[in-house]
Amino acid sequence: TYADYMAIPRLRVQAQRLRGFHLIKLGDFEGAARATASAMAVAARHGMVLQRIGLRVQMGRILQKMRDPSAPQLLERAASLADRVGYQLMVE
Repeated sequence: TYADYMAIPRLRVQAQRLRGFHLIKLGDFEGAARATASAMAVAARHGMVLQRIGLRVQMGRILQKMRDPSAPQLLERAASLADRVGYQLMVE
């Protein structure tokens, strides 16, 4: 992608997050999980705290749709992290 070519981490995170979002809408939850996990890795590598919270929420919702029992735990963790940085609206 352009984001990879230009080596712009924030753009890469955004592109993968949106790709995951659209794959959710198409019903491709495994593809959405891969795209979201890719975005999470880049965000973690570059210290993007707020993006990581939003991505955890997105991954939690994907896991809910996949009926994964770890989904509530991931969403609770996202809420806890959001609360610590004053970003609780993200997870409501």
